[in-house]
Amino acid sequence: MPSLIPGFEYDIFISYRHKDNKYDGWVSKFVANLRRELEATFKEEVSVYFDENPHDGLLETHNVDKSLEGKLKCLILIPIISQTYCDLKSFAWLHEFCEFNKTAKLDQFGRDIKLANGNVASRILPVKIHDLDAEDKGLLENELGGVLRAIEFIFKSAGVNRPLRAHEDHPHDNLNRTFYPDQVNKVANAIKEIITALKQPLPTAVRTANPGTSRSQPTGKPSVNTRRLIVSFIMLLILTTAGYLLYPKIFQASEVDDVIDKSIAVLPFTDISESHDQAHISDGMMIEILDHLFKIKGLRIIPRNSTLGYKDSSKPLREIASELGVAHLIQGSVRKSGNRLKISVQLINGRDEQFLWHETYDREMADVFAVQSDVATRIANALKATITPDVKERMDRIPTQNQEAYDLFLKGQQEYLKFWTDWSTAHVGPGIDYLEKAVALDSTFSEAFAGLGRCYWFLANYAPDYNPDYWRKSRGYLNKAIELDSKNGWAYAQLAVVQHNGDWDKQAASRSLQKALELNPSDNSINNEIFWFYLQSQNCDSMKVLLNEIKEIEPGDYYSYEIAIRICNGQDRELEAFNPPKDFSNGVVLWFELERLMILGKYQMALERIEQYPDLWGMDNYLLTKGEALGLAGKRTEALEIIRELENLSKTRHIWPSYFAVVYMAMGNEEKAYEYLEKAIEQRGFLPHLLPYHAAFYNKKNEPRFQAFMKRTWLN
Repeated sequence: MPSLIPGFEYDIFISYRHKDNKYDGWVSKFVANLRRELEATFKEEVSVYFDENPHDGLLETHNVDKSLEGKLKCLILIPIISQTYCDLKSFAWLHEFCEFNKTAKLDQFGRDIKLANGNVASRILPVKIHDLDAEDKGLLENELGGVLRAIEFIFKSAGVNRPLRAHEDHPHDNLNRTFYPDQVNKVANAIKEIITALKQPLPTAVRTANPGTSRSQPTGKPSVNTRRLIVSFIMLLILTTAGYLLYPKIFQASEVDDVIDKSIAVLPFTDISESHDQAHISDGMMIEILDHLFKIKGLRIIPRNSTLGYKDSSKPLREIASELGVAHLIQGSVRKSGNRLKISVQLINGRDEQFLWHETYDREMADVFAVQSDVATRIANALKATITPDVKERMDRIPTQNQEAYDLFLKGQQEYLKFWTDWSTAHVGPGIDYLEKAVALDSTFSEAFAGLGRCYWFLANYAPDYNPDYWRKSRGYLNKAIELDSKNGWAYAQLAVVQHNGDWDKQAASRSLQKALELNPSDNSINNEIFWFYLQSQNCDSMKVLLNEIKEIEPGDYYSYEIAIRICNGQDRELEAFNPPKDFSNGVVLWFELERLMILGKYQMALERIEQYPDLWGMDNYLLTKGEALGLAGKRTEALEIIRELENLSKTRHIWPSYFAVVYMAMGNEEKAYEYLEKAIEQRGFLPHLLPYHAAFYNKKNEPRFQAFMKRTWLN
């Protein structure tokens, strides 16, 4: 039976794996029921191609039935998506699904067509009979170039994942709450929508794909309509040129939109290896792609810490993009088998969830660096960002030729980055062990030395024991990383933190930060670090200017920085007008909010807020802010109890002298406070630089004794 539209062999082609029909003939029964439903839906006869004994397991080198090529020229392909369908060796996948997806894009309609209601539908209409593994779902969406949208025939209950049968005894036991006849009806109605749109005269897809099909004008003198069109075009050109000259700002809007559209977030990559023990590789892939993108000027990139919460998230991509405030998302998965990597990466439009670019790489582990560079390059090209020759050279640089060293580096990186999940240095020791083994195998591995530098910075600031040697080791490893690779922007950024907080060398830190920003212009975390540099230097004007320039900043951080600027400028009244955020999951945001309340004299409100989040940022910080609030509230006895608790806590872990100084100053005991401040000078660290932002010292900022102390916190 011919198709309803001339030039096509069939209306519908059913694609499936033979093994999915062997057990109980589910596919045959589905097709029989669909035929009956189509008879009740269409006035005309709809032709369906269904081979009850299709070829299976064929490879490209095998002989493929040539007659299939004609039969596949159909209006709609219905693939029966099962747990076995997405198989690169499958005849159905390779020679039916992939082949139709390719050829449909090239025919007169195109694969995706506009329906009568204005919506867009694909001529591939998947019927899903199983929940899919992440790898299979990724393979499907890679091929489709977008999110998989299917009509489901799945029966779900505890531990069950099977097709929904035509005559379920207890259909309400299905967690999906779907009825087989309803789902068949949905398929038939979807088919009707698509075929109705295809039968419309001169559909949009045809006009776009084949502009030459319109009736041509006879040769000779142009028609009246043609002359009018030419005159209209000339007038439009004149008006456009005049508008550009007279109102240039209007025409600059597209440039602004272009910049905004270069916003992007890299979501955590998924480890889909069979053993699920290669997360260090999938995490490393995400971080390295981010690092390459940071080198490219003009992009607005969400920092990694802001996207970690979306690992394995079931939220729609459109919602994630909206929450992150970006136009584009990058998704990916990594599968390691032996010494081979299968890496899937997609660049997605965050507004409509359509794939702008996608690629699957099947490479040796040694090729991972080339893949990382290629992914970043393709993303930049898709976003029309410029890659300079210098940046391209840095992206193509191979950090190490030793694959064992690289694997150890990734494991070490995975360990020490766990610090940001619970602020515990328990993860740093294992990270150091892996990284030391990496540099033992490759003494030229700059990134591994930079990782060691960061590990010892963690220990210098947050280790249970105080050891000034941590600063020395951190600085030494970072300098070694830069010596090996003078364009390691990440190492410069970390070195600036050490120079600032450990060396108290303002000039050296400033130079390193500027160098880091020059090398990684799209790494906004460097701008945030520069803000903290200005904050601790009490450079109020520069803080304000930079805050207006930072392109990407978390709402909570923005709130904190606004408070910091007001405290720095002594603008008490403006602090009153702030509306605190609803979420205090960020310890820094909570700290600034508590200091704001205490500066305003709202001690009881601050104490209530402290008790509301006792476990947010460690016992030492909880005791610090509570002791400060009690002291300022005049509750001296209770504040002294906090001092005793800090002293007891210091027997099991290091407590910075500044903590005691803040509580004593809040109680009004200046001599005891300055006694501890002298100890703070000996131990360095960044905490003394934050004293002007504590309510206990807020009214001391202009006193000569305190100003003299603050000058000593900068050695250069």
